[in-house]
Amino acid sequence: MKNILVYLFLSTMFLIACSAKVDLSTPDFQASFLPYFDVSGHEEVLLAIVNDNSTQEERDHFAFPEEWEVYLIHLEEDTLFLDEKGTEITKEEAKMHDYMFNVWTKEAFQSQWTDVLTEEGSSKLIIDYIPAYSVSQIQLVNMTDDEYLALDYARNHGDFHLQVYVGEGFNNEKINLQIQDEVWEAIDLNKSQINSVGFKERPSERKAQLLSITEYPTFILFDNEKLLIKTNQLGGVLEYMTQNSK
Repeated sequence: MKNILVYLFLSTMFLIACSAKVDLSTPDFQASFLPYFDVSGHEEVLLAIVNDNSTQEERDHFAFPEEWEVYLIHLEEDTLFLDEKGTEITKEEAKMHDYMFNVWTKEAFQSQWTDVLTEEGSSKLIIDYIPAYSVSQIQLVNMTDDEYLALDYARNHGDFHLQVYVGEGFNNEKINLQIQDEVWEAIDLNKSQINSVGFKERPSERKAQLLSITEYPTFILFDNEKLLIKTNQLGGVLEYMTQNSK
């Protein structure tokens, strides 16, 4: 009888511990994350952007807005990472997510907007004034495949965005710069209407599966509504632009 009682007690405590581990309450906020390297040099500190008043032109030129709702997020050893369904995942798996995150803070959260401050004569952020929170739980926000791919679309009608996945050469400064120079030179030489280009080492696992990306470099062209062409040759993009130019 004693053994049965001990077993029931331990089982109950285990269930309580498990149920308390995942917070099912409403998250404190939803944000996109950007690593902020100048904070103690730790990857455990993130810049969480909830909202801003950026104009379209500021976004196109990667300029800071005048004010924004942003927080410094500290990831700790006991921070819990969850997928869209609430199942626990690793921090590495969470980092593969390219969309929004639900965030629960350990401290009492207070929503607030702050001015964007940078060092004089520099674009380096002054972060001392940014509200900081420790995180108890982070959950991936779900999005459809179409919404996911739309993140790469050109922003405006008539614009074209070229996304380049360089592959292993991305971490080789000489090779990386060579590819970037070749792309921009070809765009200028051909008087192409491509007005924004992004360079990354590789796509996320989800994007690689959706677009069947297996070889590098890969060049993907988007307008403001859809993917136009995917090719391993820059010439294929330029040819498409020539054939479809107005």
